[in-house]
Amino acid sequence: MCVICLSFVGVGHAQTTKPVRGNLTNHDLLKAVKEYNRRTLVEAYDKVGHHDPKWDPAARKFLEFMVVRLAESGANDVYRSDADVSIETALALCEPLSDSNCDDPLVLYCHSLILKDSGQTDQFKQLLSRALQKLLTSNYPPNRKWWATNRFVTEVLPKDAVPDAEITLALIDQFVETMNVPEESPIDRRVKLRQMSEGFEAMKQADRQTILSKMKAVGKTDPWVMAVLEGRHEIKAAWEARGHGWASTVSPEGWTEFRDRLGKARDLLVLAYNREPSYPEPASNMIPVCMGAGGELSEDIEDWFNRAIIAQVDYQEAWQGYVSALMPRWGGSHRQMYELGCRAMMTGRYDTNVPEFLLESLMWIIRDREGDYSFFTAPGLWDNIDRVFTGYLKRPGSDPIWIKSRRAAYAFRCQKFEEVARIADELKEALRPHTFAYLGLDTEDAVNISRAIAGDATQNMAMGYTSEINGDYLDARNAYRAAKSRLAADSPVRAIIERHDRVCALQQSLLEGHVAQIPLASADDLVAWRPDDVGWSCDKEGLTFALPGMGKAELRHRAGKLGAKKVHVEWYWSSANKVQPPAVAMVVQDIGGDDAITVALYPDQNAVRVRGKKWTVAKGKNVPDNGMSPDVWHSLDVTHEGDVITVEMDGVMVVDHHQNDWLASGNSALGLWAGLQPTGGIVKVRNLTVQKIEKAPK
Repeated sequence: MCVICLSFVGVGHAQTTKPVRGNLTNHDLLKAVKEYNRRTLVEAYDKVGHHDPKWDPAARKFLEFMVVRLAESGANDVYRSDADVSIETALALCEPLSDSNCDDPLVLYCHSLILKDSGQTDQFKQLLSRALQKLLTSNYPPNRKWWATNRFVTEVLPKDAVPDAEITLALIDQFVETMNVPEESPIDRRVKLRQMSEGFEAMKQADRQTILSKMKAVGKTDPWVMAVLEGRHEIKAAWEARGHGWASTVSPEGWTEFRDRLGKARDLLVLAYNREPSYPEPASNMIPVCMGAGGELSEDIEDWFNRAIIAQVDYQEAWQGYVSALMPRWGGSHRQMYELGCRAMMTGRYDTNVPEFLLESLMWIIRDREGDYSFFTAPGLWDNIDRVFTGYLKRPGSDPIWIKSRRAAYAFRCQKFEEVARIADELKEALRPHTFAYLGLDTEDAVNISRAIAGDATQNMAMGYTSEINGDYLDARNAYRAAKSRLAADSPVRAIIERHDRVCALQQSLLEGHVAQIPLASADDLVAWRPDDVGWSCDKEGLTFALPGMGKAELRHRAGKLGAKKVHVEWYWSSANKVQPPAVAMVVQDIGGDDAITVALYPDQNAVRVRGKKWTVAKGKNVPDNGMSPDVWHSLDVTHEGDVITVEMDGVMVVDHHQNDWLASGNSALGLWAGLQPTGGIVKVRNLTVQKIEKAPK
């Protein structure tokens, strides 16, 4: 069993790092975002909107609500206000607008976003299309027009469609016009950069270059913003020239352009930093430049990281960029990644999400170790994790139930079973299951194990579970049997041990290369699965996902450290959901976070896509016309070996994809997923078999 060759003892090493004295925090930026939103939503409506006494009060109230909802969307709890921005409140605010037939395009656009967030996909697309027609000819701010147009291109047009020249030109002109609007306060530069940059970087290289050329020609864009955007463009173009494959796959011309582009990016970002060293963006963007060509450019990555967090202590892009740079594949180590997390903890800035970065650094390590949590028992690690949770519990306005639930989940991974049992007894039904699911755990299972170890089963039970999570299934079975032999015949712990013994037997069979049938017939079989959401059940026919309305049902199987594998499954969806068929997915590799490899099936499009991390890396071809028809059982066969993945549907090869480093097979779990539309539906799964592949063919 591979372990990290270091001791996670205390945080003494963190005390010697440079002090963090950030002047700004994300609180300041969110405040500025809300002010900017208010000017471009509420005040814009007052000045140029289509008014009518029937809807004016409701429209203003709704837009004030959207000021906060848009700003706080995706924000960490530390930064959220007390405002109620729930989807239920949003839908209630939209009702009087619909009843009064409000036709103001900005209000309609914001209403469409609420429909999207509530899962009403078709209604969202219809209302967005209607709003966009009027919005483009209105006098509303260009940033709102750009967002509406961009959403239309990315979320309404078919996924494979190429936007026509008129739409592309509109996006370019709207972006340029947004950046040319004079700022009312200096921090508006950061707000516009934050709101527009992601969309800018997602555009084609030629379109980005056109935008930059037009901005230069007009000459009204703030010089700092201009330099940062140009720098980001050069970084993106550098990687487009190099490609994302292994170094051996890069052509000499690709390497030359890669280095030249990063050199230009360095010059632009240094210029931006010198113009405004109190803002973190240029220094943070220098981190990927240093990763790609720091030595050749004589730039030190730690210096630029320090400059970024001195400007804004909680600038997450800098922390995430630096921990990525410290990965072993870039010449760093897991120890250095952990030390960075300790440095974040040592700031003591519990008014921000900085100390929590210790937990994030651990998740980066787990993903790099292909889902292996065994180092969580290293000396000193739990003390540091506990210190973070204790700090946030003391923060005014914190959610103690959420924090304690997370603490229990991390305590279980650190094998502090008595702490898990104590928190479970304290919170009872209030214990949050998703905090355990985030760490690959089933809540009920984790609590039962903890209570068993803290109670009658003691040492043997602890040894068995430790061996199980480390993949030593024979040792685990021996320890479980020893623990069972010491229990009374009526002890409830016996049932827990028996279930885990069956899981270990299955895991061992998989590791030995046998074709293993994954049992799906009874509730007892589900101990081998981790449910992420409700809506699933077992019977003699197999596994059923059933939800009455919008939602998803998901399971992750603890299928051992398989690496390369063959998976066969049969699936079925009911015509009870004829209008909007469900999406169904087989998660071939799941090691936490976004690092999952998924074969996704879309019956409404008769399409198959393979996703690696967040990106579609392969699209199915020659999908049988009836390959996803309802009320019929279909077969799906997936082979995943190294950087090769093949998919067969009903015996027809639809994906045969090679040479993509996002597909490298690792030691990870399987998953089943069903996403159901607002009308609900039923998806069934049966005959799930898995076989480990011992050797890759030449």
